[in-house]
Amino acid sequence: MDTNRVAEILAQKGAHKPCHRCDHVNFTVLDGFTKLLLQQSFRQGVEMDGPSVPVVSVACSNCGAVTAHALGALGLNLDT
Repeated sequence: MDTNRVAEILAQKGAHKPCHRCDHVNFTVLDGFTKLLLQQSFRQGVEMDGPSVPVVSVACSNCGAVTAHALGALGLNLDT
């Protein structure tokens, strides 16, 4: 994952506000991605496979608060 490209896209989309926890203005795009599993029901137990949303994470350089951004909404995919 090209972290510089992710940072550029986030800036183009206006995602440059201060941290929601400490108001610090510097962030780091974390290398790699995470898949958030979409659970259909609590009654069926936790499933380990199924639909998911790939996200890239951005961490506040001061307090470490992490924010997830869906790759598809940024026009990216897992090969980007």
